[in-house]
Formats: sequence, C-alpha cells, structure tokens
Amino acid sequence: MRPWARPVGAVLFALVTASGCGDNAEHLVSTPHSTQPTTTVTTGPTVHTAAPGAGEVDVGVVTGSVPDRSCTPQSPTQYCSADDTTRYTLDPTSLETLRVTKTEALVVAGTDQWSVSISLDGPSTTLFATLTTRLATSHQRLALVKNGTVVTAPAVQTPILDGRIQVSGNLTHQSAERLALMLVQ
Repeated sequence: MRPWARPVGAVLFALVTASGCGDNAEHLVSTPHSTQPTTTVTTGPTVHTAAPGAGEVDVGVVTGSVPDRSCTPQSPTQYCSADDTTRYTLDPTSLETLRVTKTEALVVAGTDQWSVSISLDGPSTTLFATLTTRLATSHQRLALVKNGTVVTAPAVQTPILDGRIQVSGNLTHQSAERLALMLVQ
C-alpha cells in the first residue's frame, strides 16, 4: 500500500472534472421514491449491510485524470483506476465523509444489466444531495476509490436527494457483487 493511501475500509467518492477517464460507461442515478420497484432481481441479491464503523466514504473533487498504462501516482493526491490504466488527481481540500449503510447488486428491470444499489445514512444523504444537485446538469463524474484505487467513475445523471443511489452500466453480476461488498467494508 502506498504511504498516502486511505486505510482499509475507506472509500472515496470524487467529482471528476476531466472527461474520458476510467469506467466511463457507468452512470449514477437516483432511485425514485415509488411503491413500484425500479429493479428486478433475476437471481436473489445479497444485501450487504455495513458494520458499525465500516462503510465510510469520502467525497472530494477530482481535478484531473490522464491515461497511464503503468499508473504510478506521483503525489499523495493521485489514485489509479482498478485496471491501472488511468491516474486521477484529487483535491485534498474538498474531502467530506459519507456513510454507506447498505448495498445490493441487482438486475435493472427489463434488462440483463447489473447495477449496485447504495443506501446512505441521514447526514450523508444531505451532503450527497447537495453535491449531486450541483453535478447533475453537467453529468459530471464521481470516482469511488477503495484502498487508494478508483474502483468506478460513474456520471451523475440526476440529483440524488433521498440517499438511495444506483450505479449502473458495464457491470457483470460478479463485478456488481464485488463493488457492493467493497462499499460496506
């Protein structure tokens, strides 16, 4: 682990200001309040619940990204993509902490596409609503970083006001389960 990497269990959501970086086919959308389910499960999902003290998420602005086949961070503010092909630079002064309380890997209704449903606690919901409201009009990206590695970088499609988030696109059953579990550890 790099000396500047976040401790185990820490995850980082970050605003990506550069385009064309990392998992660029993923999207971050609000899960609407409705009595009708927004996802259909073709195989039973595993609900992952965060243990006390686990599931903490930081929020911060990404100030840039560059393709980097060997992906070697040059400073404490840089993080590599999970596939080691992109280096992200984060603004350390913009970091906030969120708490993920529950995640699930689900199949999006009417498709064979997998997604990850994420639930935030009350204070995190307010903070995330402010951030996504600002980002939704420009469809800017958020990078999720685990143990110093960007695990996904979805674009914000709509303001997420209720603390119920859905990450979709380019996910297999296995990658959705892996992401869901990582977010609550």
